[in-house]
Amino acid sequence: MSFGLTLARDPGRRGVAHRIVERGPVPNRATRAKAIQPRSLEVLDDLGAVGHVLRNGIAKLRMHFHEPSGAIVDKPSISVRAPDSFHTPYPDALWIGQFDVEFALRQRLEELGGRVEFGTEMVRIDQADDAVSVSAGTSATSPGRTSTVAPCTSDRPNAAYSA
Repeated sequence: MSFGLTLARDPGRRGVAHRIVERGPVPNRATRAKAIQPRSLEVLDDLGAVGHVLRNGIAKLRMHFHEPSGAIVDKPSISVRAPDSFHTPYPDALWIGQFDVEFALRQRLEELGGRVEFGTEMVRIDQADDAVSVSAGTSATSPGRTSTVAPCTSDRPNAAYSA
């Protein structure tokens, strides 16, 4: 899951003003994670973003192996169901692209009035005793002061959150 989008959802649902900037011009389509686990689905549920993932994820994805002979052999899923002792409403891991999980988080963020500012680079952070000044590198944004800044990097550098 995207740490920055997950982090930003909490102040958004509490009505705290915040900004999310992303240096990249568009959402990333790369996937470093191929499945999401039951406990992460619970977190998405708490954030109000689990619906898209449940609709688009695949539980118990079958595997197809191509033998040297050219034959295709079906194998059972490598997913492991969570034990009953977990008491989770989402016992199965879901196979889904990371970009789809991030889409669900961005969609929920927008429902709460937030958005990701794509094409905006955080170029400077200055800390004072009582606040932090942040400068972003686009003409549409200006330096701002805030109490909190959380630079977040995952698959693309320079994503950030501030409240």
